[in-house]
Amino acid sequence: MRVRLSSHEKKIDQDELINYRSLVDGGLDKLLRDYQDSNHKEEIFRVIGFLSASYKMATLESSYFLAYSALDLAASIYNPDSLYLVSSGKWKKLQKQLREYLNSIAENQGLADVIEQIKEKLPELRRASGDRRIIDACSSLNVNVSDLWPKEGFEVGLKAATRMRNELFHSALCESPNDLSDHLVRVRTLVERLLLKILGWPDAQIWVWYDQNLKRVNLRAGNA
Repeated sequence: MRVRLSSHEKKIDQDELINYRSLVDGGLDKLLRDYQDSNHKEEIFRVIGFLSASYKMATLESSYFLAYSALDLAASIYNPDSLYLVSSGKWKKLQKQLREYLNSIAENQGLADVIEQIKEKLPELRRASGDRRIIDACSSLNVNVSDLWPKEGFEVGLKAATRMRNELFHSALCESPNDLSDHLVRVRTLVERLLLKILGWPDAQIWVWYDQNLKRVNLRAGNA
């Protein structure tokens, strides 16, 4: 029987991301102006909406879906073209060649049924992996990732978070609610950092206590 997991986050106090002291004397005007002048205002609005909603959901799984969706979109905002590995014109030629090759081996290898299923998956090869796009965006924007998964390392930790997202989405599987809750805190923190970089908000004006939840998670996991 599938049991919904109650969100752990409602038990933890949330600190503000930007303190009011940084918003007075023109700070709020600058933040609003940078948002309004952005070429990706609609996408930024959606990231904020998904991230905010992840704090309000009654179940841990729902919160995780929303936060991870916000992360995936935030990475795409930085470089929308990174969604695809090759251009449309080049992909048409490459896909045609791949299909011809698969057809050539289908009968000889007795794999006709399997080859048809493989061909259905070919369009996915054009897309860059979500993990790669997130990693590239963080690197290019100089986002601090050193404290997100300090024990495993950022790339390994991100892959674990992605794997839990995929297990939830494809198999309704969550083997460890505690791990999912910890990944949720890390994913939310990463979304916030990416979003502020995209908006050009100075690191020095992020509230010094904003990442206390992350510090608690790292302490509990023995990562600090």
